[in-house]
Amino acid sequence: MKPGLLEWQKKLVALFAEFDELSLLILKGHLLVEEALNSIIEKFVFHPEPLEETRLGFAQKVHLARSLSLDEQNNSMWALVLALNSLRNEIAHSLHSPKRDQKMIRVREIFVQECGDLKEIEDYKKLDDVGLMTLVISLCVGFLSSFEQEVIRLRSVVDELDRAMNPHRHPKETPH
Repeated sequence: MKPGLLEWQKKLVALFAEFDELSLLILKGHLLVEEALNSIIEKFVFHPEPLEETRLGFAQKVHLARSLSLDEQNNSMWALVLALNSLRNEIAHSLHSPKRDQKMIRVREIFVQECGDLKEIEDYKKLDDVGLMTLVISLCVGFLSSFEQEVIRLRSVVDELDRAMNPHRHPKETPH
């Protein structure tokens, strides 16, 4: 065996011997939030297929979705979504990052600001990181789900305008 290989094997065994519930929750939650962003964008555009070629990153998807909003472009929830992304990036690109704790603190601060009016906020402040991230991800997905409904309504108006202005593209519907 080469001298460095044994050390890498030890690191590999140590890595797989520990289970990091928080990292797994953040990584999977981030994927769920990204799926919500993809759904928002795909519902708005007429031809989502070419977007696959753009290879948009998460932050780019956030800014694109945000730019589609009539009312929610300045919602403070976008900061929480981006803070989740920053934390996820730290976890995904470094096994033992010293910045991870700082980014977790930032997510907690934004969450507390976002939920400050809730009577449960004092209980939320005491949550461990796993409990907090469960709420953060739920809040982000809930916000994006609501935002997606705005996009669906806007898209339906655009589709109605298209039918009125371009009847040649829309075959006559037969009455039921």
